[in-house]
Amino acid sequence: MTASGVEIAEARISTIDSIGRRWQVPPTAGFWVVVSLIVTGLLGSYALTPLYPIYQQRWGFSDLTLSVAFACYSLGTVVALLVAGSLSDRIGRRAALLPALVGVVVAIVVLATSINVTMLLIGRALQGIFTGVVTGTAGAALMDLAPGGSAKTAALANSSSIAVGSALGPLTAGFLVTHSAAPTLAPYILVLVLLILGIVGVIVLPETVVRGPVRPHRIRLPRPPKNKGGFAFASLGAVVASASMALYAAFGAPIAHLGNLDGESIGGLLVFGMFAAIGIAQFALHRLRPLAALSCGGATCAIGWGTIVASLVWHQPAVLIGGTLVVGTGCGLMMMGATAMVGHLVDDERRAETISLFLVIMFLGLAIPGICGGALVDAVGLTATTTVMLAFAVGAGGVLVIASRSGRMRTRLS
Repeated sequence: MTASGVEIAEARISTIDSIGRRWQVPPTAGFWVVVSLIVTGLLGSYALTPLYPIYQQRWGFSDLTLSVAFACYSLGTVVALLVAGSLSDRIGRRAALLPALVGVVVAIVVLATSINVTMLLIGRALQGIFTGVVTGTAGAALMDLAPGGSAKTAALANSSSIAVGSALGPLTAGFLVTHSAAPTLAPYILVLVLLILGIVGVIVLPETVVRGPVRPHRIRLPRPPKNKGGFAFASLGAVVASASMALYAAFGAPIAHLGNLDGESIGGLLVFGMFAAIGIAQFALHRLRPLAALSCGGATCAIGWGTIVASLVWHQPAVLIGGTLVVGTGCGLMMMGATAMVGHLVDDERRAETISLFLVIMFLGLAIPGICGGALVDAVGLTATTTVMLAFAVGAGGVLVIASRSGRMRTRLS
C-alpha cells in the first residue's frame, strides 16, 4: 500500500470513529484485538483434538465417524464463507463479528452438553459456520488495521495467529483433560471465557468500513482476484498444509500410538508440536518472499511426511517426533507464503470476498482429506493412509518448486 493509501485508510478509520461510539480503542490496539479473535477461534476449534478419543471410547464410533466429526467443522466453515464471505465488506467488520461470536458461544454450549454423536456433529457444524464468519471477517480487518497499512504485517499476523490458536487448542485442552476433574467440560469453559472477552473486544473495536445502504443479499460464489494464476499457486500450498493439519488433528492420538508414543494426552502434545513448529517457522523465517516460502515449504513438508511414514513402519518414536516437526515447519512456510501472496494479489474493494475464497479452499483442504483419511484408515490402516499423504505431498511439493522457478510466475507476482 502506498503512503497516500495509508493516509486515506487512517483518515477513513478516524472519520468513522468520530461519528461512531466513543468507547473505541486505537487502530493499533484494534489490530491486536482482531489477532486475539483468530487465536480464540482456532483454539476452540482444535481444543476437541484430545477429546475425540474420549468420545470415541464413550460412544463407540468408527474412525470414519471421527473424521466426519472433524470435517463437519470445515464444511460448516465453507458454507459460511460462501454465503457470508463478503458480508463485512457491506455491513462493516463489527456488525459481522458480534453475531458470529455469539453463534460460536452457542456452538460451544452444544458441544459441552453433547450426549451422543449427533449432538457432537451438530455442534461442530455450528462451530464451523460461525468461526468461518469470524476468521473471514478478521482476516479483512487485519488488513484494514495493520500498522502502517502493511499488507505483509497483516498476512504474517493472520497466518501466525492461526498457527498459535491451532497449537494452543490441543495443548491447553490436553492439559485440562489430564488434570481436570471434569475433562470433557473444562476445555469448553476455557473457550467460553475467551469468547466472552472477544465479544467485549469487538464492542470497542474501531470500524473500518463505511456502511452503505442495506440491500437484499444475493448469495454468490466469492470471486478470485484478477491474478488468477498467482491465486491458484497460493491455494495449492494452502491445500497441502491444510491436508497435513487435517490428518494430524483427526488422527494425532492413533499416529502417536502407532509410533510407540504412549500416554493419555500424548496425541494432543504431538498435534501441539506440529502447530508449534508452524508458528515458529513463520516467526523465524518471516523475511522469506512468498514464492520462496511456498517452494521451500512444499519440499520440507514432503521430506517430513517421508520421515513420518518411516517412523510408523519401524515404530520409532524419536523419528516420528522429528518428522512431525519437519512437516509443521513445511506447513508453516506454505501457509505464510500463501497468505502473503493472497494479500499481495487482493483487490482493495473486495478484501473480505477474496480472503473468504482463499479460506474456502483452505477449509476444503481440511474437510476432504479428513473424510477420505477416515475412510482409508478403516479400509487399509493408518500407515497406508500416511503413505497416500506422502505421495500427495511429494507431487504438490514438486509442482510448487518447479512453478516457483518459472519466469512466468515471477512476472505475475511482480
